[in-house]
Formats: sequence, structure tokens, C-alpha cells
Amino acid sequence: MKLRNLFFIGFAAAALFAACDETDNTVEGNPSITVTPDALEEFSAEAGEAETQTVTVTSNRDWIATPSADWIKVNPSSGSASDEPVTVTIYVETNTIAARTGSVEFNAGLVSDEVEISQAGSSKVTYTTVAQIRELATEKTETGGLLEGENLVINVVVVSDTDLANYALTQSMAMVQDETAGVQLDFDSQNTYSIGDELVIDLTGAHYEYFNNLLQVQADAAKTTVLSEGVEVTPVEVTVEELLTGAYESQYVAIKDVQVVDGDLRKKLASATSRTSITLEGRDGDTFLISHAKSTNADLCAKDVPQGSGTLKGIASVYGSDIQIVLAKLTDTDEMTGERFASELPTYVWTLGTSAYTETAVVNGTEKDVLKLGTSSKSGDATITVPSGTKSMTFYAVSWKDKPSDLTFSGVDGINPATVSPAANDGATFNSPYTITVTDTDQYTVTFASALSAETQIKVESSKRNILWDFEFAE
Repeated sequence: MKLRNLFFIGFAAAALFAACDETDNTVEGNPSITVTPDALEEFSAEAGEAETQTVTVTSNRDWIATPSADWIKVNPSSGSASDEPVTVTIYVETNTIAARTGSVEFNAGLVSDEVEISQAGSSKVTYTTVAQIRELATEKTETGGLLEGENLVINVVVVSDTDLANYALTQSMAMVQDETAGVQLDFDSQNTYSIGDELVIDLTGAHYEYFNNLLQVQADAAKTTVLSEGVEVTPVEVTVEELLTGAYESQYVAIKDVQVVDGDLRKKLASATSRTSITLEGRDGDTFLISHAKSTNADLCAKDVPQGSGTLKGIASVYGSDIQIVLAKLTDTDEMTGERFASELPTYVWTLGTSAYTETAVVNGTEKDVLKLGTSSKSGDATITVPSGTKSMTFYAVSWKDKPSDLTFSGVDGINPATVSPAANDGATFNSPYTITVTDTDQYTVTFASALSAETQIKVESSKRNILWDFEFAE
């Protein structure tokens, strides 16, 4: 028995000695990696495999090389830990576009080093401007068409930021511009581009459409090249009047001398649960919107709308007939700290009638004064004073929980529609303050046959119980 045990002990010792005698590629010490040089000389536009450069990699851990773009090629792309430098060959594909930059990152566990890559641009490249792309998008419908022409290659800078997550389809869309115009692109995969990225994109034969009057062009990620990163985007200064022409669609702009209207001062810039719409005004009374889809950016959702007047920055957009601004940066409202000016917007006054009450509600997280009409057993009515020159009025309305109720308007001929049917809302129940969540479908517009020639009393009657708020008038 003892002899057998001694045999196994001797066998194990021999095996351990043999294992220690084998080559061990693991180098002792803290992980480290060094790449020399840290930048290569500029490659020619023609380049290709015939034009190579080398770096040396010294690493005490296994390493892997990752190019920042697919036009950069590395051989070998990985290696084992060694105390001897390893030579790595780098070349780039032929460049048919503008000068471009990139890098190769060498990772060894928790540590890394990189080498910068640059390549000259082709002397033969000719770019199509974004303004020319817009001119080719002639079918202004939601079905759109194809961009016709040859070599429709654009050189643009991204002006939208997916981190804000504040506009529709943000996972695939990006807003870009050049010195002539801007356009919204819809990529065939998730948008991975950041604000300040300079891109070259081949849009030859691309499909386009107009979504609620906003031009959207489909883009192929495989036909997109990142030339550089961190380009400073300077907004174009415009007046409210210039913004409302629609000429700056999808461009980063700075609108001077504006403020949030009084009724929206308690809002946040965005919401995680619903679309946000904030009305801004200029000194002459012209208005436009900051409009955001639901956002997952906590900082944006927590930020109050600016309380003063000043310059607002953002990306000009359009939805139907509304000119809108989409924020590009969290700081785009920071210059609106000046003294507020007297509002030129027309105001309205409610005269309460039967079973009519002025109450409060928290709508999408913002407290508002609301009008409640009707009770469980009685209809309600009130009269609103509408300013002269008004052609239409827009408002939000909901019905009591599980009990839909109609609203009927009268007081002048040609009201269209004369009756609207707000949806029942789970928050319209019990007593004020109500907690209500709404979407754009809860907003209604009533138009008049012609602009009101004088201040007019419009009566609204509720068949059961309704809650109304945020009336706005348009000439």
C-alpha cells in the first residue's frame, strides 16, 4: 500500500516538473502595452497593399488590434504576450473621397495604446451639396421617390445627438448639414454617429420621403465613411421670421430674442413618458415649438424650460404646418437668461357657466390650470373670449375616466368641427388636482370659416364631464 502511494507521489512530482519545464508565455508584472510610433506618416490617396507602414508592439499580455474604420487594415491583428517587440504592418485602402483620419487601438486587457492614421484625399472627388440633394427630392409626399443622378456623394457634419434621445426614430436617424443646407438621414442600421462627426455618404439612388413635410433620405451605413470626429458645429444665427420660412430645415440654428410663453414656464424640456411640446415667442408675437419625442436622457427630462429671454439654439425641423426646434445639446437653452419681455400673444378669458370650474391638474408631470365642465349628472358650459383676427384655436381635452363626453362649440358660423369627442382618460377622476397623461392625439384644433373680425365669445358645452387646457390661437 505504501509502495503504491509512493509511486503516485513520484508520478505527480514528475508531471509537475515537466509542466514547469514547458514554455510559459505569461510575463510577470502589471499589464502593460506600448505601441511605437504613436502616429504614422500620411498615406497617399492611392495607397493599397503596396504602400505599408509598421509599428512595434511590446506587451506583457496577449493583445488585439482594432481599427477605427474598415478602410484600415492590420496584420497581424492579435498577438501573444512577449518581452520582445512584435512588428505589425498597417496599410489602407485606396481613397476615392476626401482626406480622412482614423486610428488603430491595441488592447491588452485593461490597458491600451493606439496609433493615429491619416490618408490624403483624392484629387478627383466632386461632392454634391445638401442643397442639391434637396432639389432632387421633388416628390413631396410620404411615399417620395428615388434621388436621380450620378455621383451623389455628400460631405456633411452630424448636428444631432443620439444621447439626448429626443426625436422620433432616434436609433436610426441623424440630422446632418453642410455649408448649403441640412437634411435628416434615416440609416439602414442603428445610428452610431455623434454630433461633430464629419461624414462622406454616397446617396446615389437613395430613397427619400416627406414625413409630415420633413424631408428624410435613406442612407446606407456601408456607403458612409467617417472622415473625422469632434468638428465644431457653429449655429447659423436667424430671426424668428427667418426660422418660420422653413428655409433652415435640419440645420443647427440660433434664434435670437425669444422666450417660452407664460403658460409653458412650468414645463420640463422633455419627458420620459410622452412627447413634449413647448411654445416659444418672439417680440412680434410669432411662435414656434420646441418639440421632443419621449426621451431616455435623465438630465434633459429633469431640466426646466428657460425662464428668461435670449438666444435659443437647436435643429430646425417641421411637423405638418408647425415649425419646430429639436435640441442638439443640453446647453442649447443656457443663453436664455435675460429679462422677459411683454408677451404679444393674444390672451383668453373664461366666463364660467353652468357646472363649470377652474381647477388644477398635473399634465405629463407639469402643473396646469384647467377648465372642468359638467358633473356626473349635469352638462356644463363656459364662454371663451377669442381675440380678433383668430382663424383657429388649438387646445387639449380629455373626458372623464370610462365616460366619454362630447364638446360642442358655438357663437359664430362656420366652426369646424363644431363638435369634438375627447377620449376618456384614467387621470380624469376623483377631485382636483388631477394627474393626467396625454399625447398629441389629445390635442384638438377648431377653425373658423374666416378670421374673426372682432373679439368674439365662443361657447363650449360638455355633454358630461370634460377637462380642457392650453388654448392657443392662430391668425
